[in-house]
Amino acid sequence: MDTPDSSKAPNPIHIYGGDLLARLMSAYVQDAEEMLANAKTALAARDWTAVAKAARILHRAAEILFCDSVCTHAKALAKAAETRMLDDARGIIERLEQAHARFLVELTAQLQMNEA
Repeated sequence: MDTPDSSKAPNPIHIYGGDLLARLMSAYVQDAEEMLANAKTALAARDWTAVAKAARILHRAAEILFCDSVCTHAKALAKAAETRMLDDARGIIERLEQAHARFLVELTAQLQMNEA
C-alpha cells in the first residue's frame, strides 16, 4: 500500500476487515496527529528525549496499519533525535507529515472502496 512495490505490502482491509480497520484508523489518526504535534513542540524546545519518544510511538501506530513510509520517517526521526541532529530532524518531520497525509488519503480511499 505505502511501499514502492505496492503489490508486496499487505492490505489492512483484507487483514483486519472494514469495521476493525475503521477503529484502528481512527486511533491512528488521533495518536499520529498528537505525536506529530508533540514531536514538533519538543523539537522547538530541543527536548530530544520527547522527540524520540513521539517518533517511536508514531512508528508503532503506523506499523500496525502497514504504513511503511511513516514507519521509515518515524525511525529516522528517532535516530536524528538520539544524535541531536536538529536540521535533519526538521526535514524529517516535514517528510513525516507528508507521508502521514498521503497515507490517510490512501487508507480512506481503500475504506470507501471496501464499503461500496
